[in-house]
Amino acid sequence: MDGIRYTLKFMIFAIFGLVCIISASSLAFAQTVSQNPSAYQAGSNPFGLTYPQWAAKWHQLWMSMPLQSNPASDPTGKYCLTNQNDSHVIFLFGNGGGSSTRSCTVPAEKAIYIGILSNECSFKEFPKFNSTTDLLNCAVSGNQGASVTLTVDGMDFKNLDNYRVHTDLFEVVFPKNNFQGVEPGQSNAVADMWGVMLMPLSPGEHEVHFTGLVLGNPATGTSSFALDQTYHLLVKKSTFGVTTNKVTVNGNPVILTINSSSTVSNFTFSGQEKRISFNINGDENTQATTLVQVSPVLAGPYLVTVDGNSTNFDSLKDQSSGQTNIILINTGTHNISIIGTNVVPEFPYSSSFLVVSLIVASIIIMGKTGFSNKVKS
Repeated sequence: MDGIRYTLKFMIFAIFGLVCIISASSLAFAQTVSQNPSAYQAGSNPFGLTYPQWAAKWHQLWMSMPLQSNPASDPTGKYCLTNQNDSHVIFLFGNGGGSSTRSCTVPAEKAIYIGILSNECSFKEFPKFNSTTDLLNCAVSGNQGASVTLTVDGMDFKNLDNYRVHTDLFEVVFPKNNFQGVEPGQSNAVADMWGVMLMPLSPGEHEVHFTGLVLGNPATGTSSFALDQTYHLLVKKSTFGVTTNKVTVNGNPVILTINSSSTVSNFTFSGQEKRISFNINGDENTQATTLVQVSPVLAGPYLVTVDGNSTNFDSLKDQSSGQTNIILINTGTHNISIIGTNVVPEFPYSSSFLVVSLIVASIIIMGKTGFSNKVKS
């Protein structure tokens, strides 16, 4: 009997201890998740890409723009949306040192990647380097002893060192008069940076403030650097208008639909040139999204130009309809052209009816000749 009592007491204490451990673990987990509730967690894969991959995309955008229109050298926010054509994310940049305040209007549908502090090294900047390891050591040593802060709408972010990442080797094309002061052209680079991906913010006004500080170290050759950056963001929900355009493909009428938060005008289609062209007219300070349902008239792969210059774009296949949409991100007024590989062939109505009739007739004939019996056996 005493043995049973002892066993029961042991079980009760064990269960109580287990409950305490689970509660403590749950609390710690909840605190970890809630420390930065408006951000995608470090180590996660927002929109299918890792944090190091997003860091590489941030650098590719920053390093590809000339100094005069680079958002990192912009004192007011005038160029905050320049070349921002990712369909999921808006990138925010620091500055070349010192304090600056920018105002920017961003769409409510997009996440916001904040590059707080970064150091990159490329073969063009350091021609004596001959390996990815050399570039990585260079990038990391430049941030030695660095400290960062981030505040969004008065909320201080915690454990920002969890958001420090090293990129893999990535390609970059330096323009003329670039931020790094090197000869224009293609190169490869590696970066070490602190970057945080905010989930889409609610419509309205928001403030983002971040700082980065690197203390110089003569022993390692690290230079002192400090930045203090504030963004006043106006987050606006995009309003889409639908434009339907009737075109003729192989003698048959086809409806092509364009959804855009800009005004669409001057639509043309050339089957001979395999080209769709139209103008979009929007605000220079507001990012607009345009979706063009191209697959009813043009087959890919596609080339997209903006004002005659080829541009990056995303494509999205609608799983329910099977249609392909070209997604474009722009500000202001532009001429858009989409060039396909082939014009999609279309059967005339009479031909389609004839094909269907032949299929039905074939099924009936096979049924009468015992085809179904052969299948069953």
